[in-house]
Amino acid sequence: MNQRLSKTARLSYSSMMFNLLIVVFNLISLSSFSQPPSGNAEIDRLNKLAYKLVYDEAKADSLFLVATQMKTLGENKNNEIGLLYGLRFGGLALSNNGKYEESLKEVFLFLDLAKKLDLSEEQLKAYGDMGNIYMQTNRIQEAKTIYLEPTRNEVLIKANPKRASAFFTNLGVVYKRENKLDSALMMYKKSVELKSIANDTLGMLGVNTNIATLYGDLGELRKAKVLFKENIAIARKIKNKGDFWHNLAGLGRLLIQSGDLEESLKMLNEALSVAIEIESKNFQFQSLDLIALNYEKSKQFEKAHEYYKKAREISESLLNENTNNAVSKLREEFNAEEREKENKLLSQELEIQKTRQVLLGGGLGIAALVGLLAFFAWRKNEKKNRQIEIQKNEIELLNTSLEKKVEKRTSELMLALEEVKDASHKGEQKERKRLASDLHDNLGSVLSAISMHLEALDPKSLTAGENKLYANIKSMTSDAYNEIRLISHNLSPKELEKEGGLAKAMERLVLKLNAAKKTNFKMNFSLKHRLPQRMEVNIYAIVLELTNNVLRHAKAKNAEISLKGEGDLLRLIVTDDGTGFVNNNSTGLGLNSIQVRVEELNGNLKIDNDKGGHVEIEIPLT
Repeated sequence: MNQRLSKTARLSYSSMMFNLLIVVFNLISLSSFSQPPSGNAEIDRLNKLAYKLVYDEAKADSLFLVATQMKTLGENKNNEIGLLYGLRFGGLALSNNGKYEESLKEVFLFLDLAKKLDLSEEQLKAYGDMGNIYMQTNRIQEAKTIYLEPTRNEVLIKANPKRASAFFTNLGVVYKRENKLDSALMMYKKSVELKSIANDTLGMLGVNTNIATLYGDLGELRKAKVLFKENIAIARKIKNKGDFWHNLAGLGRLLIQSGDLEESLKMLNEALSVAIEIESKNFQFQSLDLIALNYEKSKQFEKAHEYYKKAREISESLLNENTNNAVSKLREEFNAEEREKENKLLSQELEIQKTRQVLLGGGLGIAALVGLLAFFAWRKNEKKNRQIEIQKNEIELLNTSLEKKVEKRTSELMLALEEVKDASHKGEQKERKRLASDLHDNLGSVLSAISMHLEALDPKSLTAGENKLYANIKSMTSDAYNEIRLISHNLSPKELEKEGGLAKAMERLVLKLNAAKKTNFKMNFSLKHRLPQRMEVNIYAIVLELTNNVLRHAKAKNAEISLKGEGDLLRLIVTDDGTGFVNNNSTGLGLNSIQVRVEELNGNLKIDNDKGGHVEIEIPLT
């Protein structure tokens, strides 16, 4: 049992430390945007705008448009610095949109131009951007090749030791992943040397944290312990809570390895206090997990169970919070942009109305004056009457032209609004895929490892109390793994992207629901054609929420899902023979979640719980 949980904690902590190290790859791309001036005011203005957009992945399309304008200006004005800016930001925009191959093409052009202009800083940025893309796409060997380039160029290293040091740190991360620990240590030490030259105290602390962890992996526990303590003293002095926690947790874990459990517990309790102080649930989870391992090593199994339970509660809270925050952020961004578009459209309509009134009033005044003059002098001045008639025709043409412009502008704004909605939908789907992958690959693999270690235990060798604990842990692990698989699939069902679409996704959902053997679900699906992707995703999410509500709360024996087209309407009906739909306000989801999606589809929602549950949703197909 000790061996199993020890392995679990090591996996958990290693994953946490890797997340700390991988930050370097992002920082190298965005740590500094200081660039040589272009000499062109418009290019410099666009550069400042791009700098504001680059940190917001949701605005990747806007960043790409700005980058394209910079490239065009750079080419038209024969301004190579402007072209350089455009290539850099264009590559970053494409990368933020997940178009990695197109992004690499831009970055390679950026590097070639930086070499031609002999700009060392820009070359370092290009190498950093390329390495970041390769790491994001898990092409580790290509990333390593790119990171090695600047480390062999003394001119680039001398140009900016601080930036160059990041490449040595990144190589240390890559070598550590390849289990080439001696090579990783050599790279980390070279990084510290360069950071020392650049007087980068904070950077040195971060890399020394990596080195201390690496000493532990190499079995050099004394060196690791000394360096962890030095790092703790420095972090405490400069009040860097993040590195302070990492070194406390690292030392606590190391002391568990060496058997100094009492000293380890002091470090880990202090780490937990820091995690609570900075309100980091991730750090709290890691601290609780290691404290539980400490108690288990000292055979205090009740306390170990208590802290594992606390760690699990934090983990579940963190998972729900991350999911809700990601979805809420996307919705807030979409709503903010939608309101901005609506306000602009309203302002333009008001201005157009004012212009119409002025033109109309002016036209009537001129017509009245002309009529009066014509009454007294039409016989003497027939030529002037013809000129007045021409003026009246011109005013009418002006009004007609103005109305056409208003219609055209309104159409453009509505099209832009649809593009914003599509961009928001793509962003939401991208985030759902990432969350589903993280759940399945990271947490799923940890639970699989726990299950494997459980299977290796012999229940006959355990006491009655241990046997009960063993059975509970085994049951909870199995339930958690099944729940994660279901959540992972439902976050981003692959069937929606395939030829079968919504029909196949719902068919598979019903099979999974019936596998729970709580409620018997039937499906009546009579659509002949695929729906737009955004509509299919929203309908699937609504069905998922409704069936989940039936399964968890309605206490029903039977339920039916019906989806059919009736002329220009799509009708979704979910019925059950239980207590009906329950709006679970405590989770922030339930009815509110369904209503938001129905409103996005311009549909109507009706709920009737008089005789079992009956939820009916009508959605226009046009």
